[in-house]
Amino acid sequence: MKRRIFGIILGLLLVGGAVRPTDARDRLAAGYTSASGVFAGLWVAQEGKVFEKYDIDSHLVLIASASLMVQAMLGGDVPFAAAGGSAAVDANLGGADIVMVGALVKVPAFYIMALPEIQSIEDLRGKPVGVTRFGSSTDFTMRYVLRKYGLEPGRDVTMIQTGDLFAAAAMLRTRAIVAAPFSSPTNLRAQGRRAGSSQHGEGRCLFPP
Repeated sequence: MKRRIFGIILGLLLVGGAVRPTDARDRLAAGYTSASGVFAGLWVAQEGKVFEKYDIDSHLVLIASASLMVQAMLGGDVPFAAAGGSAAVDANLGGADIVMVGALVKVPAFYIMALPEIQSIEDLRGKPVGVTRFGSSTDFTMRYVLRKYGLEPGRDVTMIQTGDLFAAAAMLRTRAIVAAPFSSPTNLRAQGRRAGSSQHGEGRCLFPP
């Protein structure tokens, strides 16, 4: 009987030693707001398995607006995101508790692309322009540029929500809007030009001059 009990205990010890617990990695949903070169560092980190190096099981989530991204963060769906800072500031002013840990760029990384007949920012008076969503970084940029040239958004210029940059490019081509902010490389689509091609479309860069 003693030999049998000893054999059972020894077997359990051997099985327990052979089964090693797998390393549990922290799961992280990391958000980004557009297919823009601004977020290249985040994609490189994902493809280069930098997150895995620090035992983080990450996956990237596209939510096409900083204002919507903030809503997802407040809802607990996305704990970490790369997005326009203005939406986070507005949320905190409204009572939220979002912490900004760094900056991808220090200035609005957008080109104001317009139809060819729009020769200056002043020519936008009385016309519709596009932003992805109100409260987004494109909205902040457009309002900033308009006010810089003495135009009041909503009063002198009609602001239209497009949803995302690709929809804005399509609305510019169909003349539903006359201008909108675009980051690279979507500014090429708004210009009607493919990367590596010398063929130009109708869109032109209005700002920066």
